[in-house]
Amino acid sequence: MLVFNDNAQLFFGTGTDAYIYYNGTDLLLNPKNAGSGVLKVEGALIVSSTSASVNINIESSSSAILRLISDTNNDGSAPDAKIVFYNNGSSSSDATWAIGHDGSDSESFKISQGEQVDTAPKLTIQADGKVGIGTTAPSSTVEIAASNTGATLELSAWDADTIGSVGFIRFQKS
Repeated sequence: MLVFNDNAQLFFGTGTDAYIYYNGTDLLLNPKNAGSGVLKVEGALIVSSTSASVNINIESSSSAILRLISDTNNDGSAPDAKIVFYNNGSSSSDATWAIGHDGSDSESFKISQGEQVDTAPKLTIQADGKVGIGTTAPSSTVEIAASNTGATLELSAWDADTIGSVGFIRFQKS
């Protein structure tokens, strides 16, 4: 067993070529001068937590650029798994887009503006395969809604196996 106390360091190579460092809060792995400076994991990498949210940040300097998140919804109800893109920093106001699974919306896949997939969605793919752009509840195979005009464009495919099945393209302004 290897035990780390506050500010413990474990060095590999000569000097500080590569090290593991515990600062009392975070466990840091630094492959600084080891080979190409890449931390390589062979086999499975599993990140887990007993908290409601687990994040993996891919950062440049100190600004989070990409974050993989498994957490509960905005309201703490259903689980989401998502990838969030940040512009310059890692706070929610820095988030530009999120893509992922929305557990609170019948297992829909969404692309949203901001940090949450269940707020400000721009594209929704429902579990039944219906796609909505500008709407979270498409009623046709593809539905495009303009939020500023109330206009919608719907596309529905013809089912050759069903007698009387009709495909259509419909434009509607409400």
